[in-house]
Amino acid sequence: MHNESGCAPIDLAESWNWTKLAAVSFVLVCVSSLGLSQEDSEDAIRGYLFVGSDANARSGKSFLPVVGADKHKIYVDAGTKTKKVSLRAASRANKRLIVSEKFVQVLDIHLGVVSVANMNRTADAIADAQFMDMQAEVAINDVRSGAANGLPLMGSVDTRLGVDEFERSNEDFQRDSLINLQDGVYGIDGVADTVIIKGEVIPQSDTKGAYCLMVVDFTAIDYDSKESLGRRRHGGISYVGDLRKDEIRKLNLRFSLPEFLLKSVEYSLHLYTDIGYEIAMSISRGLKPLTQSEFEKLKSALN
Repeated sequence: MHNESGCAPIDLAESWNWTKLAAVSFVLVCVSSLGLSQEDSEDAIRGYLFVGSDANARSGKSFLPVVGADKHKIYVDAGTKTKKVSLRAASRANKRLIVSEKFVQVLDIHLGVVSVANMNRTADAIADAQFMDMQAEVAINDVRSGAANGLPLMGSVDTRLGVDEFERSNEDFQRDSLINLQDGVYGIDGVADTVIIKGEVIPQSDTKGAYCLMVVDFTAIDYDSKESLGRRRHGGISYVGDLRKDEIRKLNLRFSLPEFLLKSVEYSLHLYTDIGYEIAMSISRGLKPLTQSEFEKLKSALN
């Protein structure tokens, strides 16, 4: 398989840094403040409380609420109408408490990262080296032709260099370029701009047109001064499709994001219905099952 920049084949299984996506649990003080009774805890589960995220995608100069997505576009609420933007549009995410009656069990999930920008930087370096090699070959042929006719060395070749020395100089340049390529000199260490999710889920109810939001929370650093610029939260959206109740669904999702640093990064995955309602997952942060009365109280309070 070729990467997007057109370079030689790359084994993504080796280039990805695979990690398990784990839920982070913590105490939600607001639940106890609503006066939930002991008897309610014995009732059947009606819904779920968890830490979710509002998704907003760039449309022009503004970030607008995401209300849906398909295989090609993101749909945002522009007030009087719904607008379409690219799936690659920059997205922002804001944490908030969510109450949902829908639930999806995550059976297995893995996360991988790759830098498409680094691939493009490498491809540009290869193209530059190939162009320099082509120019050198043309210059060497010109010199050989001129030398055969008894002409002095002129033009792009230093008059102090003979043909053999010029060829050696070009070979040294090509060798150094290859070494730099192998050592990753042309890329930036510790960055990524693409997250890939693979796994399996099983929903407890039907859901049409589901889509996912991947959020990366990291510390930004000025590349020149190396100074911290504080925490940043980037988001990327990928279309999932229809989910069927009690049917295992394989996930193979790709999220395009602005370039981010891998050091101290935190990932969170969010799932939505076709109209932008977030669905609880077994890996959702702060996940708490709710009884009927808890569900009604929290739904009313949070809405």
